[in-house]
Amino acid sequence: MHLNNRFLEFYKVILILNKNFTVYKFISGNGMMHELIIKKLETIEETKECAAIMLDSNPWKRLNFSYDLCFKSFNEELAEFYILTKNDIVIGFVSIQMEGAFTGYIKRICIKRNWRGKGIGSKLMGFAEQRIFSKKHNVFLCVSSLNKKAKKLYLKLGYEIIGEINDYIVPDSKELILRKSRGPMLS
Repeated sequence: MHLNNRFLEFYKVILILNKNFTVYKFISGNGMMHELIIKKLETIEETKECAAIMLDSNPWKRLNFSYDLCFKSFNEELAEFYILTKNDIVIGFVSIQMEGAFTGYIKRICIKRNWRGKGIGSKLMGFAEQRIFSKKHNVFLCVSSLNKKAKKLYLKLGYEIIGEINDYIVPDSKELILRKSRGPMLS
């Protein structure tokens, strides 16, 4: 046990010195130690993996998005893209808009199917919130009224519904606008 504590202390020093990525260590319900790394999306291979995860996630799956359309969505100029990896395998991603008309906006967040329901999406959300709150007072996101699991998670994480857009993507559904705030922009 003493060796593990020394290893973790050593690891904390590495985290302080390297600002290119964030490391999360956690123990799952079965007692296994997991190490997840969040870093900026950098390569075409990582982008391909993210597009495949997006293609297998709602609402894109339900809307029959093509792989090419998912892949092209990673070319947005104003977005920052971060990937979540375990053992160098991409298991999720988040895109954040920090500039432009709608800032502090989490545009997309996806977790690979076999990693969902394990608290990993919440860790990635926490990272996105930390990034946004470092520069902004508010975090915004949209979720389809059809995506009940995601809506439940966001409400549990402290978001509140501040508006809705009817028939925006799919007829007879709503896009809910959610906000988590640390106060007004001019405070």
